[in-house]
Amino acid sequence: MTYGRVHHVNESYTFRVAPDIDLWIESYLPCNYTPIYKASVDPRPRQAAIVFLHDFGGSSYTFKRIIEGCRYHCITVDFRGCGESSRAHVSRLYSVERMAEDIEKLLPKLEDVTEFILAGHGMGAKIAQIVASYGPEGLIGLALINTVPASPWILSKPKMERLSGSCETKTEALDFANGVLSARPGSLMVSDLDIISAQALQQDNALTIAWLREGSEGKEGDWSGVLDKIEVPTMAIVGKLDRLISVQTVRDKVYGKIYGCVMVEVEDAGHLLPLERPKKLLEELLAFVGACVDVRKCDGSRSGSLMYQGFCMARESDHTSFMRTQGLESR
Repeated sequence: MTYGRVHHVNESYTFRVAPDIDLWIESYLPCNYTPIYKASVDPRPRQAAIVFLHDFGGSSYTFKRIIEGCRYHCITVDFRGCGESSRAHVSRLYSVERMAEDIEKLLPKLEDVTEFILAGHGMGAKIAQIVASYGPEGLIGLALINTVPASPWILSKPKMERLSGSCETKTEALDFANGVLSARPGSLMVSDLDIISAQALQQDNALTIAWLREGSEGKEGDWSGVLDKIEVPTMAIVGKLDRLISVQTVRDKVYGKIYGCVMVEVEDAGHLLPLERPKKLLEELLAFVGACVDVRKCDGSRSGSLMYQGFCMARESDHTSFMRTQGLESR
């Protein structure tokens, strides 16, 4: 990596969200982090946390390189049925709504966290949009990485078959990661491909069925009605070479629907932006988190934060789009 590595104190634990269903949580505290409970006696400013939510077929591994260079408190969650979390083995227990409820239950229980950014990738970003619409206490920003839209995301039959097959055999998992998820064949490291394919095969098959149904088909997967309830600053960041979810899809169904959303397009990156361009993603996340913290200091006024104005001005080329990011244009 070309950016400095931050030393963290790592803690792993489980959090029960339902009978026999435990989520695997990992907390990464920078060594210079000031816990909230010490804020009254420690003159250093308190820090916001970033809660990362992974994509379909993945796990918290997706964010490994981001966390290595992040100076904020980072928390990763393996969704039920994924990574180290419990398996439910019944598709109805893997609805997008249940996933969002799991995160809603977890957030108030996170130690040393009173302010946080939700950072979701792919389907994790769709779930982050739903959670943000609930207005959880302490949420100050929403980062959507190569996000699946809240509305139904209709895939072609061949792509649907490849996505489903990516969780069935190692060969298909490798083919899907290299041929669809990456910017181009060979752009992902071999070690990443091995871990990605292994995690896809470990995912509960019932979850695969449920997420493909809800993520891309019919009314069950339509959460577009919640987008106007999102009140916090939002950034949608996309890989320009994403072959799974196009830049135009994100522009039309996310950027154009969440009021005040800022959009960032990253060159030479596909759907696995956190693994292909971690330095660029980390730079954008750090800038966004800093701007969101400043908005909070300005009592939630985006137009009152010079830091947030600067963040948006650097990323929105025309006046109307910039004014929209500041909450100064009608919805």
